[in-house]
Amino acid sequence: MSAQAIRASKGNPLRRSQDRTKAAFLLPAYLWVLVFTILPGLFTLFVLFWNVKLGRAWEFVGLKNLGRVFTDKNLHTAAGVTLTLVVTTVTIEMLLGFGLAMLMNREIIGRRFLRTLMTLPLFATPVAVGYLGITIFYEEGGPMNTFLGLFGIAPVSWL
Repeated sequence: MSAQAIRASKGNPLRRSQDRTKAAFLLPAYLWVLVFTILPGLFTLFVLFWNVKLGRAWEFVGLKNLGRVFTDKNLHTAAGVTLTLVVTTVTIEMLLGFGLAMLMNREIIGRRFLRTLMTLPLFATPVAVGYLGITIFYEEGGPMNTFLGLFGIAPVSWL
């Protein structure tokens, strides 16, 4: 965006309102990334320098924990098992998926039915969430109206 366009948009109240609306819609995503990615990552870096044991005071150990990464046999064993498990399961899943895709691309009897059958799980989650929403917001006896009733609020016709 050019400097002139930026200056023009800064003075436009409608543009500022739209920018605030966009920011409000993006805020939950930013908070999610902050709370579940950035903060745990920073905490992990912080704990790297401490000896942490349940029920005991934390002891500062500096880079000692980092040195253990190269010498701890348990860590090497766990990393090896994890790597083996990941490589094995991903390879099997990829081969099975590719094989099924190739099979469903051939001219076989009932191919359309089988394709439909294989895509049904894609729709199960949205349908389940929809029914859950209907159940939660049910007007008579739904958990949301029951909760509101605890505070003396009349049932709301959500749906």
